[in-house]
Amino acid sequence: MPRPLKRLEQPIDPYKAQPLPLGRPAAVYYRQSSEGQIGNISTTLQTIDMIEHLLDRGWLRENVHMIDADAAVSGTKKIRERKGMTQLMQMIEAGQIGLVAAQDVDRFFRDVTMIETNLFIEACRAHNVQVMTPRMVYDFAHPIMGSSHIKMFREEAQRAADYLEYQIRGRLVKARHSRSAGGMWSGRKILPGFMVDCRAKVNEQRNPDFRKYKRFDLYADVALRYFELFRENNGNLFQTWRFIERNGPYFLTLPREWCRKASRRRIISTVVRWSREN
Repeated sequence: MPRPLKRLEQPIDPYKAQPLPLGRPAAVYYRQSSEGQIGNISTTLQTIDMIEHLLDRGWLRENVHMIDADAAVSGTKKIRERKGMTQLMQMIEAGQIGLVAAQDVDRFFRDVTMIETNLFIEACRAHNVQVMTPRMVYDFAHPIMGSSHIKMFREEAQRAADYLEYQIRGRLVKARHSRSAGGMWSGRKILPGFMVDCRAKVNEQRNPDFRKYKRFDLYADVALRYFELFRENNGNLFQTWRFIERNGPYFLTLPREWCRKASRRRIISTVVRWSREN
């Protein structure tokens, strides 16, 4: 009886993108540079939307790991200086995941030297771990396209580092420091006892105090009294705090209705009027 011919297996096309590793767990890496950014729209895109993106591609929810230990860590820091990135590298080197996803390449690194970026690339290549963003899937271990993906990933990381170095630090931060040196508000949190004159013009004339700090008597008097009490108690913070709790003075709470109605250009006159009436 003649033996049936064995059908030849289709060879792997080296020019074709390899399928997503749906049979292996995936990790989502989340990073924000400062605490003030936590909870903004970027947080939603990096966490909820990114997980949904993986689920739509075929991963099971229990196979998607969220790494969010770098919630207020700069991307310029080294791998060992970031708890979340250290955890991610350990999972890659242990072969625990087949793909890592992030909202953009700059979430991984803003490394000017590219040393940490290359360490990450080599770890992913050696353990056949793909890197996914909403726009691109990088496969550093691809037999043909791997070198091109490495180059593209490096270029994206370099652009992110250059933007931080030249645009943010070189221009925006420099402009903020220049404004602060001139006694002007630079967008930072305003301490109790001060307010900012946001009127560009007064009586149709240029306001010389535009964006400069002004004394807010309603809170300034209370803050000065706190300092006097601190000195009266010989620098004992606990005693000062207990005295204020029992006897005051206390900061008045501005009504929410006023906060909603007060426009930016009329904020000073509105605050002064409200403080006089109350």
